[in-house]
Formats: sequence, C-alpha cells, structure tokens
Amino acid sequence: MNDLIEAGRYRASVKECGVSRTDSNICVAVVFLLIDNEQDNEWVECDPKQITGWYYLLKKGGELNEISINQLREALFWDGVTLEWFQEAQTFPDVQIVIAEEEYQGRKKMKVQWLRPYDWTGGIVKSSEAELKSIQREIGSKLRALSGTPANPPTIKPVPEKPVLKLDKVYDIFYVRAVKAGMQSNIIKEVWEKAWDEVVGDSKDANDEVSAPLLECLNKLIEVEKRKKSEQAKPKTQKLNDDEESEKLPF
Repeated sequence: MNDLIEAGRYRASVKECGVSRTDSNICVAVVFLLIDNEQDNEWVECDPKQITGWYYLLKKGGELNEISINQLREALFWDGVTLEWFQEAQTFPDVQIVIAEEEYQGRKKMKVQWLRPYDWTGGIVKSSEAELKSIQREIGSKLRALSGTPANPPTIKPVPEKPVLKLDKVYDIFYVRAVKAGMQSNIIKEVWEKAWDEVVGDSKDANDEVSAPLLECLNKLIEVEKRKKSEQAKPKTQKLNDDEESEKLPF
C-alpha cells in the first residue's frame, strides 16, 4: 500500500502505536491514516491511505536516538519516558508527516521520514546538540581532509528546546477534531468548558504546562460524544426494523 502513496507533506491521524524489540534495538511503530496533502501551500483532502512509521529508540552503539525520541515527544505529546503509554493511550493527536522515497536492499519504497506536530508550519530542521556532535564525529575527518585544516572543530551553540505545545494552540487543534467528529457548535462549547474546568479549574495562572493534559481530556470527551451519537442512532434503527416486522404480520 505504501507504494501507492505519493511523496509529500501530509496531515494524518494516528490509528495505533506499538513497542517491540527488533534485534538489538527498541522500535515504536506508529500507524498513520492520511487526512490532507499539502499542495501549493494549501491543505487538500486526500484518500485515507495508511502508512506505518518506524522509530528506533537506540543507535548502533546503544546510545539513545534523540531524533526519533524528540519527534515522538513533540508530535504525540509523549512524556519521553513511559513506553507503556504508546499501547495504553486511548487517543492520539493528529500529526504532520513527510513521506519520501527511499531505497533499501535494492528496492525503492515510500517511507515516513519526519513526524511533526499537527500545526507545524515548516522551517529549517535543526539537529539537537548531541546529534550535531554525532554528525561531526561521523564526517568531521572527511571535511578536514577536504579543506586541508587541522582537527579543531568549532564550538557548537546548543539549540534551544521548543515548548511541546502552546496553550493558545490547543483550542484550534480541538476544534478541527470536534468538527470532523460531527459535533455541533453548542456541544463544542460545552465540551471545551467541561475540559477546561476539569484540568484548569478557576486557576488564573494557566500556562503551557496544562496544554498536553487539557488536549488529552478533550480527546476523551470527543470520544464520549461520538459514542453518544452512535447510541442515539441505534434506537431509531431498531424502531424502523420493528415497524417493518409488524407490517409482515397477518393480523
């Protein structure tokens, strides 16, 4: 199925995640369902095709793979520690992914190259301080040989970490999901106020630290509303079936 997906930037929902041991590594598998595709700087609804991303948590030497870990933290709001969360969480935030063609063992296939937060607007991708040092060790000698300079690597300024999620972005993410779930504006307002009361309450000092738990609470309430809507539709269907059966009776 991956071969039928075109390279590009997508918005996607997360169907499920799983953690497994592969050889000498630990892998987090994330199953994405495509929602929108970026075309000419606009998001266009696309076929809901499925693709799996594989995120290895260790490098060959046993060190932590910070690129994979940071992508999972920033896009899925994982705490970066609890692996059980991937298989126990009931809902996950929608995300952005970049899909590109890669060749492996002589065969070309589409692969998820980058995982980003849903509202990510692009920009230059910068590695962490640890990853830059790793890259420097990997190709530093080749660069010095090419330039004819001695081994004197420059001091690398650490890249400041970005907040996981801004509080003022939570409502936008919630609203998009609520509309997709078929929720009316009055229900959206009620759900938002209920989640805010549960997570934030009367506090006037709400900050970005409440963003992740607030969004998680909203996701759960959206699922509750989905189940309510589904249950409300069942009696109507049953009544129609009962009326049809009564018409068949000879009395």
